[in-house]
Amino acid sequence: MNALSLEIAIVLAGLGLLLLDLWTPVERKRQLGYAAAAAVGIALVFSFTGLVDSGETRTLFGGMYVLDDLALFFKRFFLFAALIVL
Repeated sequence: MNALSLEIAIVLAGLGLLLLDLWTPVERKRQLGYAAAAAVGIALVFSFTGLVDSGETRTLFGGMYVLDDLALFFKRFFLFAALIVL
């Protein structure tokens, strides 16, 4: 799996929710918040799978992007914080 899969998933979910917001009536906007929380929660659960956390250090872009245990810890921390905020 791609090392950027979590970032790509969050960006696609955010763009999809922004597009849905354009056509959602005002009285149903609250459900978009729940959908955003669900998307972040799914990404958080997905971060614990072997597809993302393979146990090996991966680098991209000539070593400028590193996916290791420390990076996964902070990704999970910020996904959890975003879930709490949403």
